[in-house]
Amino acid sequence: MCGGSPQPTDPRKEAEAQNYLAKQEAARALAAETRQQEREAALKLEKENAFTNSMNTSYANANNRVTQGFAGRGLDATNYQGDITNYLDRIKAGIPNLDENVGTYYSDNLTDLITGEIIVRKRGALGREFDAFAPVGFADDRVARTADDSILASILGEQYDPAAQEMMNAFTRGNLNEVGYDNAMSRLGTQKTAADAQLTDIGNLILGEDRTSLTNYANTGRERANRFELGQTFDTGRYSTGLDDLGTELGGTREGRIRGRLGETPLFSTSGLIAKAGQTQGAAGQTLGLAEALAKRKDSATSERGLGSTGAF
Repeated sequence: MCGGSPQPTDPRKEAEAQNYLAKQEAARALAAETRQQEREAALKLEKENAFTNSMNTSYANANNRVTQGFAGRGLDATNYQGDITNYLDRIKAGIPNLDENVGTYYSDNLTDLITGEIIVRKRGALGREFDAFAPVGFADDRVARTADDSILASILGEQYDPAAQEMMNAFTRGNLNEVGYDNAMSRLGTQKTAADAQLTDIGNLILGEDRTSLTNYANTGRERANRFELGQTFDTGRYSTGLDDLGTELGGTREGRIRGRLGETPLFSTSGLIAKAGQTQGAAGQTLGLAEALAKRKDSATSERGLGSTGAF
């Protein structure tokens, strides 16, 4: 019979066919995914290579610009290469991965920025060197408050001793008795206190001037250090030695300057002391003999020593 009925479908074969088709589709999908991954990987590698090249090129260009910038200032960049590399490396480390505008991170004023950083650091180092030998208040330590004591004592003694001897001479000549002599020495003591205060004021003034001289010298060095520029040399040791030399010089001329400030005006005036002291001793004292006055002072001293040993009743 023509056009007979279709053959029945074999379920097993149908399943095998479907399975085959599914495998083929999966294979095509896997191949497509693999090709996509390969394209993405290639693109990523291309971007990474481009980023690496851009990083290297931008870094090299920046380094060249800085080198030229240093040369334009009369500086040899090789002398500062460590500073330059450190600065550029910090910029490089801050660039995000795969950034497409690497060059923009290296600004046009790199030379200014790098030289400025070096200068600030160098000036700071110089300042710390100054602090080591000339810290705040160093002049007070170098010129102590007692630096003029021996000078003042010498000047005071030079004028007080003759004045005191003049009172003793008046006593030994009989111009003054014991009462008058003691009165004269008391008045002379008052003058001595005033003279000592006057000398102390002069000494303090001179010592203050010396401290100011030392401080000004150190400050001059600090100011020059604060103006340090690249290409210059600056030796703080020069100022350390200079302070020592200046201190020695000031110490050597200190006495002369104190005496010069005092001038020729005497610290003591004895012309009227004897007369005034004589008025306090009475008429009898004016005729008191030298031997009797000396004996009286000796007896008085002996009596005081005896009283001190036996006690008072």
